Amino acid sequence: MLNFISAGLSLASGIMGSKSARRQGRMKAKAARDMAKYNASVKEQEAESIYNIMQQETERLYRQKRSGQAQVESSILKSGATMSGSGLKVAIANSANMQRDILTTRSNRLQQAQFKEQAAKGEMYKGEVQAKTAIAEGKAAGQASLLSGFTGAVSSFGAGLAASKDKAGGFSNFSIFN
Repeated sequence: MLNFISAGLSLASGIMGSKSARRQGRMKAKAARDMAKYNASVKEQEAESIYNIMQQETERLYRQKRSGQAQVESSILKSGATMSGSGLKVAIANSANMQRDILTTRSNRLQQAQFKEQAAKGEMYKGEVQAKTAIAEGKAAGQASLLSGFTGAVSSFGAGLAASKDKAGGFSNFSIFN
């Protein structure tokens, strides 16, 4: 009789272990997703910061460009020359160089921001992979626990049958409820 009780306890232990392992897998998955979400939000904030810096740099560089152009025009006019010929060429060249510098700076900042945005997406993907792995591990551990409980139950039940067989002198008069 003790073997039958042991079989029931073994099966119950396997079922409870299975539920616990699956729950732990889900908890690990939630933690992985939460961490990925946090890391992605940090990367997105960094990208936003880069966009803000880019905007401020652009405004500052355009102010400098306008100021530089005004100084060149002022110098040319003070010298008594007109805005034509070599003075105009200098002003145009300076303006083109400043514009190129502004666009290069913006392009570099855009690349930095896009890199951060991609890193945020990568963090989310990484978190999802970790979550799926945790769920699969929990499921596998749950199945192993359930299998262990089932085999323990079968083993105990078999031992109980063997003990009952010895007492009854065979299986012909055997009943579990005796």
